[in-house]
Amino acid sequence: MNTPTVDFHHLDVCHAWRTKKPFDKAFISFINGLTMLHQS
Repeated sequence: MNTPTVDFHHLDVCHAWRTKKPFDKAFISFINGLTMLHQS
């Protein structure tokens, strides 16, 4: 039960980074931005 939908909802960042898809990289940057906002 390791589908792309499950990976997306669980934020499988490692998998997204390995695939190096433009959308995935943009999404990771967006998540990183939110994380920085929460930490500040």
